[in-house]
Amino acid sequence: MYDADAVLRVLAARIDVRADRIGLLGFSNGASVVSLYLHHRLPAAFAEFAASDDGQALGVTFPPWPASTVPVVTAVAYYPGCGFDGLLPFSTASTNLASFYYPSAPLRIQHAALDPLLDHCSTTQTGTRELQADGYASAMSLPDRYDVTIYDGASHGFDAADCELLDAGTDPDLRACAEALPVTLGLLAPLAQN
Repeated sequence: MYDADAVLRVLAARIDVRADRIGLLGFSNGASVVSLYLHHRLPAAFAEFAASDDGQALGVTFPPWPASTVPVVTAVAYYPGCGFDGLLPFSTASTNLASFYYPSAPLRIQHAALDPLLDHCSTTQTGTRELQADGYASAMSLPDRYDVTIYDGASHGFDAADCELLDAGTDPDLRACAEALPVTLGLLAPLAQN
């Protein structure tokens, strides 16, 4: 998380980068970082975790989260884990609304139906983060920024092939890759336009 923030700060400071058009793209663990980085109350969540018994048990000193971060316009996360390793609670009870996961920018998750990491990302499984984002958006009258697409029959890493050059045929991973690629490019391409 700190590395992602540092990279975004370096990019935003460059004269050849439009700091108002930065998007994030991540795969697997990188996708988990992208998803968590967008959490609307990330500084507070880090501080709460660092002070918790779980955080203390790690024996690691967490530096304070920077007071301001580089704004992100949109993000795409391929097959993340949405449990966030205990940093955020799993409750979907309305009494815990303040701690719900809600992305600070539109987040498109591209996931595989056969991926065990799907568990907390989508309501097709337990759906904790999707339920939290929907609940928070509804309660606060905010836009729904959490969007997840599940590719039937696909496995973790379904985009590993150069799918736009191959015949997807009946291979669910190639088919998922071929379907996800134009969605991703469609979301990120406008960021590169003048």
